[in-house]
Amino acid sequence: MDIKRKNPEAGFTLLEVMTVLGIIFFMAAIATPVALSWIPDYRLKNAALDLFSNLQLARIRAIQSSREYGIVFNVRAGNYQLVNGGKNRKFEAGDPSSDDIVEKSVALSSYGGGVRYGFGGADKKAIVGGGSFQDGDEISYRDDVAEFNSQGMSNRMGYVYLENSQKSAYAISTSTIAGVVNIKKWNGRSWQ
Repeated sequence: MDIKRKNPEAGFTLLEVMTVLGIIFFMAAIATPVALSWIPDYRLKNAALDLFSNLQLARIRAIQSSREYGIVFNVRAGNYQLVNGGKNRKFEAGDPSSDDIVEKSVALSSYGGGVRYGFGGADKKAIVGGGSFQDGDEISYRDDVAEFNSQGMSNRMGYVYLENSQKSAYAISTSTIAGVVNIKKWNGRSWQ
């Protein structure tokens, strides 16, 4: 009988190990710039979806509690707050007053990627008919407050524009009195 013995020196050669490591490093070098360019857009999308959700939350809480609820935007500070305005109380200014209850605060800087109020590379507004932007158009709500009444209807209609460091942009709105919240993304030519 002929018995074959395994080679006790079996394994990988240095050339084979170096080749595999070279391929891994090459693929990482290609993937890294792509991933780094994708991260700011991912963070902007998260910020836009969170704002969309918080507007929906304000609407739902207004219906559930039979109270006015709103989102108070502060462009200068780069944040917004979910505010319970109390029973049958109207928001009178862009900042919560002493009898308003701030239930949630969100800082846009917490998302990273240069997320802030702004219209990015968009050259027209998200409203029907468009129109060009002016300074201060990042929030079109009166007194920088999106407000919902106890029936979930929008007392103040408008848009909020968010951008990132790569000039991508989202528009979040309650554009009708019905209080329906919409979100649109700038695709380089139009809002979709």
